Amino acid sequence: MGSKEPFFFIVSSMLITETIRDLVIPVLDSLGLELFDLQFQRAGSRQTVRIFIDKKEGGVTLDDCQRVSREIGILLDIKDVIPGRYVLEVSSPGISRPIRNEMDFQRYVGNKIKVKLSTRISDQKVFIGVDRGVESETLRLEIEPGKEIRIPVKQIVKANLEVDF
Repeated sequence: MGSKEPFFFIVSSMLITETIRDLVIPVLDSLGLELFDLQFQRAGSRQTVRIFIDKKEGGVTLDDCQRVSREIGILLDIKDVIPGRYVLEVSSPGISRPIRNEMDFQRYVGNKIKVKLSTRISDQKVFIGVDRGVESETLRLEIEPGKEIRIPVKQIVKANLEVDF
């Protein structure tokens, strides 16, 4: 959305997104899933709803995505939340999923992660290491066995799980 978008469009999209969120969360809860992210976009006449789902234990399966798509699609159509035609996409956040907050850092303790910083620490802005958790708004990152650095969470611009292939 650029600055030229009319105010009613922005408000309408926000209301649609919140309405969808309110419908999606109970369905996901009943299926043992959680909402990772939700996006509603309009590009010309095309409207797209993207729902990213996750599980506390194990990974999201194709069957999970199909079940959510079927149930949410029916619910959105019955409630007539989105005027006109739309595309519904349901997926997982992926194996290199973003880590967005302190709760996510705590959730992925022991996993390899990549963090990008707003300012340099030891002449570096990008670090890869093992997440050792957050204490007092500071991420503990083990960058090699026995060597840990501490990064203020406020300096982290982006963080993702890092997967070795």
